[in-house]
Amino acid sequence: MNTKESTGHGKAEGKAAQKPRPKRNLTEALYAGDERFKSIFDESPIGIEFYDADGRLMDANPACLRMFGVADIAQVKGFKLFEDPNLPDEAKAKLRRCKTVRYEAPFDFEKVKELRLYETAKSGIVHLDVLITPVGVKRKAAPQGYLVQVQDITERKRAEDALVASKAYTESIIQNFLDTLVVVDAEAKIQTVNPATCRLLGYTEEELKGQSVSMIFAEEEVKRVFQFFREPEKAETLRPQNTIRNYELTYKTKDGRLIPMLFNASILTDEMGNVTGVVAGAKDITEIKQAQETLRKTEERFRDVIENIFKFVPEGLLVLTDKLNVFRRNKALEDLVHQYAEKLNYTEDELADIINEQVKIRVASGEKADIRIPRNQK
Repeated sequence: MNTKESTGHGKAEGKAAQKPRPKRNLTEALYAGDERFKSIFDESPIGIEFYDADGRLMDANPACLRMFGVADIAQVKGFKLFEDPNLPDEAKAKLRRCKTVRYEAPFDFEKVKELRLYETAKSGIVHLDVLITPVGVKRKAAPQGYLVQVQDITERKRAEDALVASKAYTESIIQNFLDTLVVVDAEAKIQTVNPATCRLLGYTEEELKGQSVSMIFAEEEVKRVFQFFREPEKAETLRPQNTIRNYELTYKTKDGRLIPMLFNASILTDEMGNVTGVVAGAKDITEIKQAQETLRKTEERFRDVIENIFKFVPEGLLVLTDKLNVFRRNKALEDLVHQYAEKLNYTEDELADIINEQVKIRVASGEKADIRIPRNQK
């Protein structure tokens, strides 16, 4: 009997000892007995939000309130996570399946104002990096709540967009550059070529990228101009100020043809000033070279004609420059000076000078008349 009473009393005490504690919400559970967590929550530069099992906002740290332009937590407490128009539908679906979601997306404060979700001092659109984690998930049971971490990545997004735009702009220049453009690294391997280079040389871009730049130059010119290929005792260290301006080199095409080019090249450096490669633009000067050769041949023929005139015409010829200086006289004129100098009592130089001056006077005045030279009375 005593035993029964004792046993019954013992069971009563056991039941009293196992009486469940009052249920705490998610925030209380996370804060419980840990001031360190509260300090992290308050001081974190990352926005942190806690939502209950129904997706209602329970708490948000100061960084989060500042990020969303909210003055006091009371203004947004109870905000419904799953009614947020800025939360993608795909993310909502995953959260309902107790899946953690992370996404980067624009956040439109104008939607918040239009739908009167809460008072905010912010306007326009920002870009956010959002991580939402269901917490307290046990097997297939619904989560006890949701932990949301938010970072404003607007500046990073702008920088990335600017970089993408800059790359697109640079790529557009390269692709539409009329002359050839080649970029090589510090080991003289081709990194970039534009379509004009491929068309001129007969290679595809894939055939050229990663190959030695010597592949497209005459060998002797590569060694002469590009430091990469010089013998160690003749090589010099590439410097950022090294450039090539209007330098004639010769490309070698895939089928072995040689094409004269006019080159301009500059050294590429990284942020630390280290040389990383060379960028070279070049213009095909085949037509210029052909024109120069045609001109050379024309001038050569003209000189031959002039020489024949001076050599075989029996009359005296005197050629003046545009400044009326004597450029040349033929042998017939020199013979006349020699023949009449003594008869007119002049030296040959004196008579030649008199003739020159008389010719200049008539050329300058446009007068056409014989030149009469009196005998020297001295």
